[in-house]
Amino acid sequence: MFIKFCISKLLIEGKVEQWRVIIDLTSCSVLNIPIATLKDISKNLSCNYRSRLCKMLVLSAPLVVTGIWHMLKSIIPVVTQQKITITSSEKEKKLLDQVQANQLEKKFGGTCENATDFTEPILP
Repeated sequence: MFIKFCISKLLIEGKVEQWRVIIDLTSCSVLNIPIATLKDISKNLSCNYRSRLCKMLVLSAPLVVTGIWHMLKSIIPVVTQQKITITSSEKEKKLLDQVQANQLEKKFGGTCENATDFTEPILP
């Protein structure tokens, strides 16, 4: 599993490292929203890696995803709600207030090259 690889090989031992997960749904339409995948990612991170998830940002979400989030929000603990941001606006891709520019891809407003090869982790 990719997350276990990251924990064992990429993190500094003895340090608490929290993650900001960015899920970009720009190319998804209402008909091909990966709802099951989004639920699996969220559940896995919140159940198995609870203290590691700092923030999950779902960008360019279709209106259906935003609607589902507003319905589910009431049954999710407040602490978890505060960790998840779902936006349907392209303008909301300004993440530089939460992530350093040298750790963020250009398509999100950072200075790193946009990733195209996802076979191995790339560290800035």
